[in-house]
This record gives sequence, structure tokens and C-alpha cells, in this order.
Amino acid sequence: MYFQKIKISRRHTEHVSASANHKFCITYRATLKQVQGDRILFFAFILFFLSNFFFAQNKEWKRFVPPGYKMLDTLLGDLNLDDKKDMLLILKDAAEDTIKISEEQRPILILLGQTDGSYYQAGRSNQVVMCKSCGGVMGDPYQRMVISKGYFSVEHYGGSNERWTDIVTFKFDKKSKKWFLYKWGGDNFNVSEPDKKTTLVRTPKEFGIMEFENFRRD
Repeated sequence: MYFQKIKISRRHTEHVSASANHKFCITYRATLKQVQGDRILFFAFILFFLSNFFFAQNKEWKRFVPPGYKMLDTLLGDLNLDDKKDMLLILKDAAEDTIKISEEQRPILILLGQTDGSYYQAGRSNQVVMCKSCGGVMGDPYQRMVISKGYFSVEHYGGSNERWTDIVTFKFDKKSKKWFLYKWGGDNFNVSEPDKKTTLVRTPKEFGIMEFENFRRD
């Protein structure tokens, strides 16, 4: 009888232990599912927030596009050293894509970002970005924009047998809170001898103090 009781006791213990493990597994799985569900909801909320934020930004710049114009290019970056996302916006004539030769101006706008995600226009120039036909045989000369710590550049490339690059760079001045021409230049080379290029870069020593809005190519 003694050994029989011991066997019953062991069987009972094993049964209780198995039952406890089973309950623990069920509780663990339920908790894990809840945590996974919470994570999914969290990431869904983040994606929803970001999508609405960028959608609002996309709508925001559209109000700076006047009738008869379209967006050619945009670039985000810190243009006035306040750690906010500003924007460069280049416009083009709405009919430009349907016209082979176009000398219409392409305005570039400086849009400064605000804490609420909106923008305000802080500058505009009709001379910085070259026209669609200004690249000669190479076609549209516009290449890209670059923003870096209060500086921004607009890059062009064109020509035929004689190729050229054109890079205009502006720098933000904290005191006046304006942008001034920092340097302007590029390379010239023949396609048959691309390694033999000449580089010319002008600085304020040559062109003086020139504000962004007063920039002229002539």
C-alpha cells in the first residue's frame, strides 16, 4: 500500500505539473499575441502619421505653383541652419513638355519650413535655372540640386562637341538672413579629349556681393 500511494502521488504530481505547464503555455501565447498585436497597431499608427505628414507636405508646396506652371523638381534640406526641413522648388512652364524648343524661364523658389509643417516663400529667382533649350545639342541642361548646411547648388550640363558644366552655389548669411552667391563656375572639355578639361570658378572677388534674388547670367 505504501508503494502504491507513492505511485499515485507521483502520478498526481506529474498531472498537476503538466496542467500547470499547459496553462502557462496558453497564457504565454495569449500574451505574445497581444504584444504582437500592440506592435502592429503601433507601427500602423507610425505609418499613418508619416503618410499624412508627407501628404500634407506634398499638398503644401502646390500652393506656391502659380497658374500656367508645373513642378520641375524639389529638394528638402536645411537652407537657413535652423534644423527644420526647408525646400527648393523649381517650376517650369506647363506646356514645356509638349514643346521641343523652349526658352521659358524656370523660377526657383526658396521655401522655409515652419514648426507646423507649413512653408513660406523666402526667395525667388528666374535666372538660376537654365531653360529647356539652353543645353544646345545635349538638350535640357538641368541636372540636379544639392543642399548642405546652409549652402545650395544648382547643376547644369550641356554642349555638343564642346561640353560644359555649370554649377551655381549660394550661401546663407545668418546676420542678414539672406542667401548670397558663393561661387559660380564649371568645366569645359571636348568629347574627343574628356581628360583635357579647363575649369573656371568665379567667387565674390570677381562678381562682388550678389543676393540670390538679384542673380543674373548676362
